[in-house]
Amino acid sequence: MQLYWRPRTAAFAADAALGEIDVPYERILVERDSVGNVPEDYLRINPMGQVPTLIDDSLVLPEVAAMLLYLADRYPEARLAPASRAHFYRWLAFLTKTFLPALMRHFCPERFGTEGVGSAADG
Repeated sequence: MQLYWRPRTAAFAADAALGEIDVPYERILVERDSVGNVPEDYLRINPMGQVPTLIDDSLVLPEVAAMLLYLADRYPEARLAPASRAHFYRWLAFLTKTFLPALMRHFCPERFGTEGVGSAADG
């Protein structure tokens, strides 16, 4: 498996889940250039240019919530998710679509203004 990541993105959640599962994987840093663009080779993997992206064999999976659900289902012995999923889904949706964006605005305001390098697409 490969996890394409950047610091200060939602990649930390996928990285933590992979660490809990204890499977071998490679972390590949996606760096932006001076104007905020990701490399062309990364755009071939994820045309939206968002980080993180998880690759497992032929599966290319952006969106950290999807990664966490996939890993929970693929490795049930790691017990990343409870057997009864309704509340798990609720909190996962809250964390990735409500809580994380609020944290990003607080800790990375340069990504949300007209000044500075970055993109609100990371996450």
